[in-house]
Formats: sequence, structure tokens, C-alpha cells
Amino acid sequence: MRRELVVALAAVAALAGCGVPSVQEARSRAPGAGASERFARPYAEVYAATKRVLMDEIGTPEWKELRVVVDDPAGGVLIAERVLRGIVPGVRVRDLWSFYLTSAGESLTAVTFVLESSDRPAAATGARSWAKARGSIFPAIAAALGPSTVAAAAPGGAAAPSAAAPAPARTFEPAAVPTVPEESPATEGSSPVPPSRASAAPEEGELPPATPPATPEGPASRARTALDRAYAALQASGDWRPSVKRRVIAGEDVVTVGEWAQLTTEGGDIQVAFPTYPAPPAYDVARLMRFLADAGFGVDVLPGTSFRAR
Repeated sequence: MRRELVVALAAVAALAGCGVPSVQEARSRAPGAGASERFARPYAEVYAATKRVLMDEIGTPEWKELRVVVDDPAGGVLIAERVLRGIVPGVRVRDLWSFYLTSAGESLTAVTFVLESSDRPAAATGARSWAKARGSIFPAIAAALGPSTVAAAAPGGAAAPSAAAPAPARTFEPAAVPTVPEESPATEGSSPVPPSRASAAPEEGELPPATPPATPEGPASRARTALDRAYAALQASGDWRPSVKRRVIAGEDVVTVGEWAQLTTEGGDIQVAFPTYPAPPAYDVARLMRFLADAGFGVDVLPGTSFRAR
């Protein structure tokens, strides 16, 4: 019985690891599911700053097991890998951090970051990459380079034009993510209130279009939750409005984007869940994560699969 359990766990671990490419595969691929940012600094400076940020992350308790496995300034690739081995032989978890750099002009460099883990669904790669990149990686690179290093975007999401310069050895360009209208976050001082969780789950249904803002009078008044504000921001966008709905699912207040994303809230942050099958398009996942981040929301990607697309 014990041997059967070990074999089963090893098989599950092997299957889970299939979603993470090998180091060689990651080195040679074009990163379509990652998070991208452009910095107004020469290529060599941005590569050095990116490596410093990676080494700082390796110095934290959470990521101390990361090891740099590819350091290729000429090719524009920087990769770190973490392998956590369990007490059961053959069971392990792999994390892969991949940075891809390309010169986009004389003083303009693009960085694409991809975060992959064998214990997370491949469908969440784009979302987790954006959450980590916008939350710590890109701000840290900008801080290491100095003020005014993030390149301003021209209309249509393209970077401002700059003089041409020889590019490094890599031949692909990072995947562009279109700019979406930016919504202003809630005024400072508002206190998000998590949605109520009823003990008896009502039938699934669509809620009214929006929750009215709080008023200072009356005991029933309350501040708008992060989910209220996220729903309002998505509804105000022409790109997202047709696919966004407000629902109650299993007694919980939920915002859905089509049938491929569910938004809830916890502690003032937006939590996003994506189905494993069918996996949502990485392009749409990246657009949604960037939209929420640009609108000022803290975003967490729920581990595993919280629902199955219909």
C-alpha cells in the first residue's frame, strides 16, 4: 500500500511538472505569457539592474532556494530555478523565473518576466507573472536604475519613438499588451469591507449593475468594497463591459469576466481565479491583470483551480 502511494504521488508530481519548461526550453523560447515593461536606460544598465533585483529576491526567506542557471547578457536571458524536494522520493516542486531583455532603441530596453511553478496551473502563468512583476520586480528595477526610468507609452500602447540601436542576439520582441483606460482608485481613507458570506447559499443569479457609494449618514451605510470598485472600473471600460457580470455564486459576491475569470475580494485586495480547462488565452489574462493593476488594485491569483469554465 505504501509503495502504491509513493508511485501515485510521484506520478502526480511528474504530471504537475509538465507545465514548467526545462531550462534549455525556457532559454530558447519567445516569452508570450509574461509581463513586459520598458525602461528608458541603455541595455547594459538594465541587464545589470535586473540581475541585482534577482539577487535581492534570492536573499529573501521566501526565495532563498532560487539558483541562477542562465546568465547570458549577450543573448538577453537571465533565468533562476528553484527545486523543492519532498520527503517522498520523486516528489518535487519546480519554480522558474525567466527574464528576457531586448534593446528597443539607443536608451530604451524592454524586460519580459515569466514566473512558472509546477504546482500551479499553466493557465495562471500570465496572471502570476503580472502580479509579481507589477508588485515588486519592475518597481525594484526602476528604483535600481534611478528616477524616470519607465518609458512613457505612446497612443495605442507602443513605446515613445527613439533612435534605433543594434539589438542583442535575441530576435524576438516581448509580447505587447495594449493600454487600457486607467481608472482612478477609491479616495484615500475609504475602508474596504469584505462581502458577506451567507450560511445558506442563495441561488446563483446576477446582481444589480453597481453598488451605490457610501454615505456618511445612517447605520446601513458602508464604504464601497474593492470588488465594487473593480466592477465599476470594468463596466466603465468599453473593452470589458460586454463580458463583465456581477453574480452571487455559492453565497459569495463574485464578478465574472466571460467564463474564464472570477473576481472576489479578501482584505481589500482583488483575488482572481482562472480555470484549468479550458485554459484562458494568455493574452486576455495579461490584459486583465494589467487593467486591474493600472486601476490601482492589489491583485492576488488564487492557487490551484477555483472553478471550471462552462
